[in-house]
Amino acid sequence: MNPPEPPAVFEEPWQAQAFALTVHLHQTGAFSWAEWTTTLGEVIATGAARGEAAGSSRYYHHWLDALEALVARRGLTDPDSLARVKADWARAYQETAHGQSVELGAAPSSFYDRPILTPPRPGLPVDQSRPCEPLSSSSRAGPGA
Repeated sequence: MNPPEPPAVFEEPWQAQAFALTVHLHQTGAFSWAEWTTTLGEVIATGAARGEAAGSSRYYHHWLDALEALVARRGLTDPDSLARVKADWARAYQETAHGQSVELGAAPSSFYDRPILTPPRPGLPVDQSRPCEPLSSSSRAGPGA
């Protein structure tokens, strides 16, 4: 007899992706784990103040909200760019037939023409006073590259 399957940690693929991205950004020095946990705690507390139950299905929505806030605060993106990309994904979702993979079509070139910001190299201390350094245009790839 086989043992029962353990419960899934993530209910949706985007939850695993948000988790992995958070861990990756931390490991590459974009932010400290203490800064991450503080930001996540603040977002969860805000949800609780709105009456959301602890441990609710909103946990990974809070996770994503905290990640968005933190990458904007650390200068890895700006709120306007983030809002544009979120709107593009929402539009793609609405325009995708049921049962089909949601894909972001050709993104506006202005999004890919902006500098890509990268965290410092692994092992270096996180400097909370400065945003991450942009990559040179020759070291980044746009869509389809």
